[in-house]
Amino acid sequence: MADFSPLGSVTVSEADAARARWQTTAPKRSVEAGEDRDGGQQQEKKLKTEAAGSPRGADEVQVKLSDSSKSPKYAQMKWYSGRKFIDLRNYFIASDGLERPTKKGISLNADQWRRLVSLAPDISQAFESDGSDYSEDLGNLRKVSVQPFKNSRLVNIREYYTKDGELAPGSKGIALTQDQWQTLVVRMGDLSRSMEDSSAAPPTASGSGPSATAGDEEKLKLALSDTRFVKVRSFKGAWLVDVREYYTKDGNLLPGRKGISLSTSQWETLAGSARAVTDALASAEANPSFEVELGKNKKVTLSNFKGSSRVDIREWYEKDGTSAPGKKGISLSMEQWEKLEQSLAQVNAALA
Repeated sequence: MADFSPLGSVTVSEADAARARWQTTAPKRSVEAGEDRDGGQQQEKKLKTEAAGSPRGADEVQVKLSDSSKSPKYAQMKWYSGRKFIDLRNYFIASDGLERPTKKGISLNADQWRRLVSLAPDISQAFESDGSDYSEDLGNLRKVSVQPFKNSRLVNIREYYTKDGELAPGSKGIALTQDQWQTLVVRMGDLSRSMEDSSAAPPTASGSGPSATAGDEEKLKLALSDTRFVKVRSFKGAWLVDVREYYTKDGNLLPGRKGISLSTSQWETLAGSARAVTDALASAEANPSFEVELGKNKKVTLSNFKGSSRVDIREWYEKDGTSAPGKKGISLSMEQWEKLEQSLAQVNAALA
Protein backbone atom coordinates (compact mmCIF):
# COMPACT_ATOMS: atom_id res chain seq x y z
CA MET A 1 0.00 0.00 0.00
CA ALA A 2 1.29 3.45 -0.82
CA ASP A 3 2.46 5.56 2.11
CA PHE A 4 0.58 8.86 2.09
CA SER A 5 2.38 10.24 5.14
CA PRO A 6 2.43 13.95 6.06
CA LEU A 7 5.77 14.23 4.23
CA GLY A 8 3.98 13.21 1.03
CA SER A 9 0.83 15.25 1.41
CA VAL A 10 -0.39 18.81 1.59
CA THR A 11 -1.12 19.81 5.18
CA VAL A 12 -4.22 21.76 6.13
CA SER A 13 -2.14 24.86 6.80
CA GLU A 14 -0.43 24.62 3.41
CA ALA A 15 -3.73 24.18 1.61
CA ASP A 16 -5.26 27.09 3.51
CA ALA A 17 -2.23 29.25 2.74
CA ALA A 18 -2.46 28.39 -0.95
CA ARG A 19 -6.16 29.19 -1.02
CA ALA A 20 -5.57 32.48 0.78
CA ARG A 21 -3.03 33.51 -1.86
CA TRP A 22 -5.44 32.61 -4.65
CA GLN A 23 -8.31 34.53 -3.06
CA THR A 24 -6.21 37.70 -2.90
CA THR A 25 -4.32 37.46 -6.19
CA ALA A 26 -6.36 35.35 -8.60
CA PRO A 27 -8.86 36.84 -11.06
CA LYS A 28 -12.56 36.09 -10.82
CA ARG A 29 -13.64 32.53 -11.47
CA SER A 30 -14.01 31.70 -15.11
CA VAL A 31 -17.21 30.34 -16.58
CA GLU A 32 -15.26 27.21 -17.54
CA ALA A 33 -14.58 26.45 -13.89
CA GLY A 34 -18.30 26.71 -13.21
CA GLU A 35 -18.02 29.13 -10.26
CA ASP A 36 -19.12 32.66 -9.47
CA ARG A 37 -17.22 35.36 -7.56
CA ASP A 38 -17.71 33.50 -4.29
CA GLY A 39 -17.31 30.14 -5.98
CA GLY A 40 -14.42 28.73 -3.92
CA GLN A 41 -16.40 27.80 -0.83
CA GLN A 42 -19.53 27.02 -2.86
CA GLN A 43 -17.63 24.67 -5.16
CA GLU A 44 -15.95 22.90 -2.24
CA LYS A 45 -19.30 22.51 -0.49
CA LYS A 46 -20.89 21.23 -3.70
CA LEU A 47 -18.10 18.69 -4.23
CA LYS A 48 -18.35 17.45 -0.64
CA THR A 49 -22.11 17.08 -1.00
CA GLU A 50 -21.73 15.13 -4.24
CA ALA A 51 -19.11 12.84 -2.67
CA ALA A 52 -21.25 12.24 0.41
CA GLY A 53 -24.26 11.28 -1.67
CA SER A 54 -22.35 9.24 -4.24
CA PRO A 55 -23.08 5.53 -4.53
CA ARG A 56 -19.38 4.96 -5.21
CA GLY A 57 -18.41 5.31 -1.56
CA ALA A 58 -15.35 6.85 0.06
CA ASP A 59 -12.96 4.62 -1.88
CA GLU A 60 -13.99 6.09 -5.24
CA VAL A 61 -13.91 9.86 -4.83
CA GLN A 62 -14.69 11.82 -7.98
CA VAL A 63 -13.83 15.52 -8.28
CA LYS A 64 -15.21 17.71 -11.04
CA LEU A 65 -12.50 20.22 -11.92
CA SER A 66 -14.50 22.22 -14.44
CA ASP A 67 -18.12 22.60 -15.51
CA SER A 68 -17.41 23.41 -19.13
CA SER A 69 -20.48 22.56 -21.18
CA LYS A 70 -18.27 21.13 -23.92
CA SER A 71 -15.27 19.62 -22.14
CA PRO A 72 -15.63 18.97 -18.38
CA LYS A 73 -12.59 17.72 -16.47
CA TYR A 74 -12.53 15.14 -13.67
CA ALA A 75 -10.08 13.75 -11.14
CA GLN A 76 -10.97 10.38 -9.70
CA MET A 77 -9.56 7.18 -8.29
CA LYS A 78 -9.78 4.28 -10.71
CA TRP A 79 -8.77 0.64 -10.71
CA TYR A 80 -6.63 -0.84 -13.46
CA SER A 81 -5.30 -4.42 -13.39
CA GLY A 82 -5.91 -4.60 -9.65
CA ARG A 83 -4.05 -1.34 -8.88
CA LYS A 84 -5.29 2.11 -7.94
CA PHE A 85 -4.58 5.21 -10.02
CA ILE A 86 -5.66 8.84 -9.91
CA ASP A 87 -7.07 9.63 -13.34
CA LEU A 88 -7.09 13.27 -14.51
CA ARG A 89 -9.09 13.51 -17.71
CA ASN A 90 -11.09 15.61 -20.15
CA TYR A 91 -14.59 14.41 -20.95
CA PHE A 92 -16.98 15.33 -23.75
CA ILE A 93 -20.77 15.52 -23.90
CA ALA A 94 -22.02 12.86 -26.31
CA SER A 95 -25.17 13.29 -28.40
CA ASP A 96 -27.06 11.11 -25.91
CA GLY A 97 -26.26 13.61 -23.15
CA LEU A 98 -23.70 11.36 -21.44
CA GLU A 99 -20.24 12.49 -20.38
CA ARG A 100 -17.67 10.25 -22.08
CA PRO A 101 -13.90 10.14 -21.37
CA THR A 102 -11.50 11.37 -24.05
CA LYS A 103 -7.88 10.41 -24.72
CA LYS A 104 -6.80 13.78 -23.30
CA GLY A 105 -5.72 12.88 -19.80
CA ILE A 106 -3.24 10.98 -17.67
CA SER A 107 -3.32 8.35 -14.91
CA LEU A 108 -0.88 8.58 -11.99
CA ASN A 109 0.16 5.60 -9.90
CA ALA A 110 0.48 5.84 -6.11
CA ASP A 111 4.09 7.09 -6.13
CA GLN A 112 3.46 9.64 -8.87
CA TRP A 113 0.33 10.95 -7.12
CA ARG A 114 2.18 11.21 -3.78
CA ARG A 115 4.94 13.15 -5.50
CA LEU A 116 2.40 15.54 -7.07
CA VAL A 117 0.73 16.09 -3.68
CA SER A 118 4.08 16.87 -2.02
CA LEU A 119 4.84 19.45 -4.73
CA ALA A 120 1.42 21.14 -4.50
CA PRO A 121 2.57 24.18 -2.41
CA ASP A 122 5.46 24.86 -4.82
CA ILE A 123 3.19 24.46 -7.84
CA SER A 124 0.69 26.88 -6.31
CA GLN A 125 3.47 29.38 -5.62
CA ALA A 126 4.66 29.07 -9.23
CA PHE A 127 1.42 30.70 -10.37
CA GLU A 128 2.61 33.87 -8.65
CA SER A 129 6.15 33.76 -10.04
CA ASP A 130 7.66 36.38 -12.31
CA GLY A 131 7.12 34.27 -15.40
CA SER A 132 9.90 31.70 -15.10
CA ASP A 133 8.87 28.13 -15.87
CA TYR A 134 8.50 25.52 -13.14
CA SER A 135 9.13 21.82 -13.81
CA GLU A 136 9.56 18.72 -11.62
CA ASP A 137 9.76 14.98 -12.25
CA LEU A 138 6.95 12.70 -11.07
CA GLY A 139 8.75 9.50 -12.09
CA ASN A 140 8.64 7.16 -15.07
CA LEU A 141 9.06 9.95 -17.64
CA ARG A 142 6.20 11.99 -16.20
CA LYS A 143 6.54 15.64 -15.28
CA VAL A 144 4.51 18.46 -13.78
CA SER A 145 5.20 21.98 -14.98
CA VAL A 146 3.76 25.47 -14.72
CA GLN A 147 4.07 27.37 -17.96
CA PRO A 148 2.69 30.61 -19.40
CA PHE A 149 -0.15 30.26 -21.88
CA LYS A 150 -1.53 33.36 -23.57
CA ASN A 151 -2.25 35.76 -20.67
CA SER A 152 -2.34 33.12 -17.94
CA ARG A 153 -0.43 30.13 -16.62
CA LEU A 154 -1.31 26.43 -16.72
CA VAL A 155 -0.31 23.36 -14.72
CA ASN A 156 0.75 20.73 -17.23
CA ILE A 157 0.90 17.10 -16.04
CA ARG A 158 2.30 15.07 -18.91
CA GLU A 159 4.11 11.93 -20.01
CA TYR A 160 7.35 12.43 -21.98
CA TYR A 161 9.31 10.26 -24.38
CA THR A 162 12.87 10.22 -25.60
CA LYS A 163 13.55 11.62 -29.08
CA ASP A 164 17.08 12.07 -30.44
CA GLY A 165 18.42 11.75 -26.92
CA GLU A 166 16.15 14.45 -25.53
CA LEU A 167 12.82 14.38 -23.68
CA ALA A 168 9.80 15.54 -25.65
CA PRO A 169 6.19 15.95 -24.44
CA GLY A 170 3.85 13.13 -25.42
CA SER A 171 0.13 13.05 -26.09
CA LYS A 172 -0.80 11.65 -22.66
CA GLY A 173 -1.41 14.54 -20.30
CA ILE A 174 -3.71 17.29 -19.12
CA ALA A 175 -3.46 21.06 -18.63
CA LEU A 176 -5.23 22.73 -15.70
CA THR A 177 -6.09 26.38 -15.19
CA GLN A 178 -5.43 28.03 -11.83
CA ASP A 179 -9.07 27.52 -10.81
CA GLN A 180 -9.00 23.86 -11.78
CA TRP A 181 -5.72 23.32 -9.94
CA GLN A 182 -7.14 24.99 -6.83
CA THR A 183 -10.15 22.66 -6.88
CA LEU A 184 -7.80 19.68 -7.15
CA VAL A 185 -5.65 20.89 -4.21
CA VAL A 186 -8.73 21.34 -2.01
CA ARG A 187 -9.70 17.69 -2.62
CA MET A 188 -6.22 16.13 -2.57
CA GLY A 189 -6.79 14.79 0.92
CA ASP A 190 -9.95 12.95 -0.13
CA LEU A 191 -8.28 11.52 -3.21
CA SER A 192 -5.25 10.41 -1.20
CA ARG A 193 -7.45 8.67 1.38
CA SER A 194 -9.21 6.93 -1.48
CA MET A 195 -5.84 5.69 -2.72
CA GLU A 196 -4.64 4.41 0.67
CA ASP A 197 -7.92 2.79 1.78
CA SER A 198 -6.90 -0.85 2.26
CA SER A 199 -10.52 -1.99 2.75
CA ALA A 200 -11.45 -1.12 -0.82
CA ALA A 201 -11.46 -3.94 -3.34
CA PRO A 202 -11.35 -3.80 -7.15
CA PRO A 203 -14.83 -3.63 -8.71
CA THR A 204 -16.06 -6.91 -10.17
CA ALA A 205 -18.77 -7.59 -12.70
CA SER A 206 -21.91 -9.18 -11.29
CA GLY A 207 -23.52 -11.85 -13.39
CA SER A 208 -22.27 -11.89 -16.96
CA GLY A 209 -22.50 -8.17 -17.63
CA PRO A 210 -19.95 -5.38 -17.20
CA SER A 211 -19.70 -3.37 -14.00
CA ALA A 212 -21.22 0.09 -13.75
CA THR A 213 -19.08 3.03 -14.78
CA ALA A 214 -18.24 5.76 -12.29
CA GLY A 215 -21.05 8.23 -11.88
CA ASP A 216 -23.80 5.83 -12.97
CA GLU A 217 -26.32 4.18 -10.69
CA GLU A 218 -27.12 0.85 -12.25
CA LYS A 219 -30.32 -1.05 -11.56
CA LEU A 220 -30.15 -3.89 -14.05
CA LYS A 221 -27.87 -5.43 -16.64
CA LEU A 222 -28.63 -8.42 -18.83
CA ALA A 223 -26.52 -10.16 -21.46
CA LEU A 224 -27.70 -10.31 -25.07
CA SER A 225 -24.47 -12.08 -26.08
CA ASP A 226 -20.95 -12.45 -24.74
CA THR A 227 -20.18 -8.81 -25.61
CA ARG A 228 -23.58 -7.12 -25.81
CA PHE A 229 -25.71 -6.00 -22.89
CA VAL A 230 -28.88 -4.12 -22.03
CA LYS A 231 -28.77 -2.19 -18.79
CA VAL A 232 -30.83 0.35 -16.89
CA ARG A 233 -28.81 3.21 -15.43
CA SER A 234 -29.29 6.76 -14.25
CA PHE A 235 -27.89 9.98 -15.65
CA LYS A 236 -28.57 13.40 -14.10
CA GLY A 237 -31.61 12.10 -12.25
CA ALA A 238 -33.15 10.35 -15.28
CA TRP A 239 -33.25 6.63 -16.04
CA LEU A 240 -31.91 5.38 -19.37
CA VAL A 241 -31.94 2.00 -21.10
CA ASP A 242 -28.55 1.37 -22.69
CA VAL A 243 -28.11 -1.29 -25.40
CA ARG A 244 -24.40 -1.54 -26.13
CA GLU A 245 -21.50 -3.63 -27.36
CA TYR A 246 -18.50 -4.04 -25.06
CA TYR A 247 -14.89 -4.97 -25.72
CA THR A 248 -12.26 -6.68 -23.59
CA LYS A 249 -9.12 -4.84 -22.48
CA ASP A 250 -6.72 -6.33 -19.94
CA GLY A 251 -9.41 -8.75 -18.83
CA ASN A 252 -12.04 -6.05 -18.27
CA LEU A 253 -15.23 -5.39 -20.25
CA LEU A 254 -15.42 -1.77 -21.35
CA PRO A 255 -18.27 0.03 -23.20
CA GLY A 256 -17.67 0.55 -26.91
CA ARG A 257 -19.03 3.04 -29.41
CA LYS A 258 -21.56 0.65 -30.91
CA GLY A 259 -24.73 1.21 -28.94
CA ILE A 260 -27.54 3.56 -28.08
CA SER A 261 -29.16 5.02 -24.95
CA LEU A 262 -32.94 5.35 -24.84
CA SER A 263 -35.01 7.55 -22.56
CA THR A 264 -37.88 5.93 -20.68
CA SER A 265 -40.41 7.20 -23.23
CA GLN A 266 -38.30 5.90 -26.14
CA TRP A 267 -37.98 2.53 -24.42
CA GLU A 268 -41.73 2.38 -23.80
CA THR A 269 -42.32 2.94 -27.51
CA LEU A 270 -39.83 0.22 -28.37
CA ALA A 271 -41.35 -2.21 -25.87
CA GLY A 272 -44.85 -1.50 -27.13
CA SER A 273 -43.76 -2.21 -30.71
CA ALA A 274 -41.69 -5.32 -29.92
CA ARG A 275 -44.31 -7.79 -31.17
CA ALA A 276 -44.67 -5.92 -34.47
CA VAL A 277 -40.88 -5.93 -34.88
CA THR A 278 -40.72 -9.68 -34.23
CA ASP A 279 -43.54 -10.39 -36.67
CA ALA A 280 -41.83 -8.35 -39.40
CA LEU A 281 -38.51 -10.01 -38.62
CA ALA A 282 -40.01 -13.48 -39.06
CA SER A 283 -40.40 -13.02 -42.81
CA ALA A 284 -37.87 -14.62 -45.14
CA GLU A 285 -36.24 -11.25 -45.77
CA ALA A 286 -36.53 -8.25 -43.47
CA ASN A 287 -38.90 -5.61 -44.81
CA PRO A 288 -36.69 -2.58 -45.58
CA SER A 289 -39.67 -0.22 -45.35
CA PHE A 290 -40.55 -1.28 -41.78
CA GLU A 291 -39.67 1.26 -39.11
CA VAL A 292 -40.74 2.41 -35.65
CA GLU A 293 -40.23 6.04 -34.66
CA LEU A 294 -38.93 6.22 -31.09
CA GLY A 295 -38.70 10.01 -30.93
CA LYS A 296 -35.87 12.54 -31.17
CA ASN A 297 -34.57 11.09 -34.45
CA LYS A 298 -34.23 7.56 -33.10
CA LYS A 299 -35.75 4.66 -35.04
CA VAL A 300 -36.06 0.90 -35.17
CA THR A 301 -35.62 -0.51 -38.67
CA LEU A 302 -34.96 -3.93 -40.22
CA SER A 303 -32.16 -4.95 -42.55
CA ASN A 304 -30.65 -8.01 -44.15
CA PHE A 305 -26.91 -8.65 -43.88
CA LYS A 306 -25.38 -11.65 -45.68
CA GLY A 307 -28.73 -13.39 -45.71
CA SER A 308 -29.38 -12.72 -42.01
CA SER A 309 -32.19 -10.44 -40.84
CA ARG A 310 -31.26 -7.85 -38.23
CA VAL A 311 -32.95 -5.25 -36.02
CA ASP A 312 -31.31 -1.83 -36.15
CA ILE A 313 -31.85 0.64 -33.28
CA ARG A 314 -30.24 3.87 -34.38
CA GLU A 315 -30.15 7.65 -34.34
CA TRP A 316 -30.89 9.27 -37.71
CA TYR A 317 -30.09 12.68 -39.18
CA GLU A 318 -31.25 14.85 -42.07
CA LYS A 319 -29.08 15.00 -45.18
CA ASP A 320 -30.09 16.73 -48.43
CA GLY A 321 -33.69 16.73 -47.31
CA THR A 322 -33.76 13.01 -46.60
CA SER A 323 -33.32 10.97 -43.42
CA ALA A 324 -30.11 8.92 -43.17
CA PRO A 325 -28.81 6.52 -40.48
CA GLY A 326 -26.08 7.86 -38.20
CA LYS A 327 -23.16 6.15 -36.49
CA LYS A 328 -24.80 6.06 -33.06
CA GLY A 329 -26.76 2.85 -32.76
CA ILE A 330 -26.54 -0.92 -32.77
CA SER A 331 -27.60 -3.73 -35.10
CA LEU A 332 -28.94 -6.85 -33.36
CA SER A 333 -29.06 -10.37 -34.75
CA MET A 334 -32.33 -12.29 -34.48
CA GLU A 335 -31.02 -14.15 -31.41
CA GLN A 336 -29.95 -10.92 -29.71
CA TRP A 337 -33.32 -9.31 -30.48
CA GLU A 338 -35.13 -12.32 -29.03
CA LYS A 339 -33.14 -11.96 -25.80
CA LEU A 340 -33.91 -8.24 -25.70
CA GLU A 341 -37.62 -9.00 -26.19
CA GLN A 342 -37.46 -11.58 -23.40
CA SER A 343 -35.97 -8.94 -21.09
CA LEU A 344 -38.83 -6.46 -21.58
CA ALA A 345 -40.57 -7.31 -18.32
CA GLN A 346 -37.37 -7.06 -16.27
CA VAL A 347 -36.37 -3.74 -17.84
CA ASN A 348 -39.88 -2.33 -17.34
CA ALA A 349 -39.82 -3.43 -13.69
CA ALA A 350 -36.45 -1.72 -13.19
CA LEU A 351 -37.81 1.51 -14.69
CA ALA A 352 -40.99 1.43 -12.59
